[in-house]
Amino acid sequence: SDVYKRQVSTQSTWVYNLESHCVLIAVDDYNWLYRPSVYPSFRYANKKELNKKIPPYHLSLCRAFMKFDGHKIKNGMKLCAASLGRFEKHVFSPEKLNFGLGYNYEVEQLELDDFRNFCTFCNQNGLWKVNSPNEFDIQRLYLMTQGNIGEAVECMVTYEY
Repeated sequence: SDVYKRQVSTQSTWVYNLESHCVLIAVDDYNWLYRPSVYPSFRYANKKELNKKIPPYHLSLCRAFMKFDGHKIKNGMKLCAASLGRFEKHVFSPEKLNFGLGYNYEVEQLELDDFRNFCTFCNQNGLWKVNSPNEFDIQRLYLMTQGNIGEAVECMVTYEY
């Protein structure tokens, strides 16, 4: 365990000081780092929301990605993406992270042209199960969701349009 901690720490120090290449550290589904893990521990038995499991933010590998230290990277940045929603007895919101001003960005509703590109992307990656969506399908979906990406994905997956 200590070997992995030292290795991650050494590599992150090396990456943060790298000047020859641009560095992007991207952490997707950041909110999953706040759910209970699968590892049992008696130390968390009195915390009902953890269900006797170790929270991921107490695991060293996860903790390496949780730091908001992108400003310390000499030639790059750190990007974290989180989706807000209810999880099993757990609500994640940016307020829990003490975001400063300018550290969070909410994706707003898309314009129709951008929505067309989004629909094409979803169709090419197999998210939208329509064989060959035409302009009518895209405009109908846009009218139903008003350009909201989350609702559009939900409709694409469940065929509710």
